[in-house]
Amino acid sequence: MTLCYLPLNHAFAGAPARRARPRSRVADRVFKATPKLSDLFRECEFLACKGPLDRPFAGLTTDSRRVLPGYVFFALPGAHRDGAGFIDDAINRGATAVVTSARPSFVPPNGVTFVRVAHARAALALAAQRHFQHPDRELPLAAVTGTADRAVVAHV
Repeated sequence: MTLCYLPLNHAFAGAPARRARPRSRVADRVFKATPKLSDLFRECEFLACKGPLDRPFAGLTTDSRRVLPGYVFFALPGAHRDGAGFIDDAINRGATAVVTSARPSFVPPNGVTFVRVAHARAALALAAQRHFQHPDRELPLAAVTGTADRAVVAHV
């Protein structure tokens, strides 16, 4: 699962190797308007944090192969493999932050924020909800209930 904000991908890309050109004012404005990690997490929701939370990010993903520069990688435990085994791959691909419930077995490199939570899936759900401004609040809800003789439909 990958959730991203496409206009930001170029803002996190590094400068070209041969020549450095000045960034445009539009790119600077887009980069300043980016969401920050502090928008996703409250202090009481994580167990430990190594690195700053005021760092901007471009998207959320649970697949290390889909990490682009500036993404937040959620290392979820799985039935056959644990996402914590793919943290190095996500960092090498340019992840800005890593969120996991596993205890780190290494020191995260500079430029990467490491957030340890109690339940990584719940943290992903809350982060996606906050990142997309609570889309579940706009969903219509309907309920059908009753007996064999009478049905009642309610719209909430």
